[in-house]
Amino acid sequence: MTNFIPGKIIEIFETKKGNSIVIRYPKWEDLDSLTSFINEVSKEDTYITFSGEKVTKEEEVEHVLNLFRGIEYLNRVYLCCFAGSELVGTASIDRVLTGRRRRRHIGLFGITLAQKYRGEGIGEKMSRIIIEEAKRHIPGLTMLLLNVYGQNHIAQSLYKKLGFKEVGRMPKGLIYKGEYDEEINMVLDLEDAI
Repeated sequence: MTNFIPGKIIEIFETKKGNSIVIRYPKWEDLDSLTSFINEVSKEDTYITFSGEKVTKEEEVEHVLNLFRGIEYLNRVYLCCFAGSELVGTASIDRVLTGRRRRRHIGLFGITLAQKYRGEGIGEKMSRIIIEEAKRHIPGLTMLLLNVYGQNHIAQSLYKKLGFKEVGRMPKGLIYKGEYDEEINMVLDLEDAI
């Protein structure tokens, strides 16, 4: 088990556009913000798993319980990004628990930013911070895996900058705005992480 401190601040910085940002672990008081955030991003129908679905508060309670449980058991790192009191992004790394011990060295990487805060350097900063947090708090993790939409060239560029390397493509692996898109798989060896 870990010494998880809900709400623990990891970093405070200023974006390229001058916004003051706080990156920290979630706490129960974030529940409404987390629910609103995922529903806003889902409505946008951007390059994430959600595409218009609405998450209820009850579903988000279950999600937050699982977040805390995963952090406590050293299988997850999850960070929130705030501009003032507004939740503007989340990032996570989750140990792969399928396959028993054979895949426990792999973490699944994910990041989501509110549309109006993209292009400010937040995604890169959050990515670097969460990778470092995962290296410290998820024992035995040696590799990160992510999946990215073929059309999402901005994200692909960021991931390459972070040291992720493409390892495969699945044609028609994802549906984006009613059309097929290829799913690109990328990995980062944590020994090579910048």
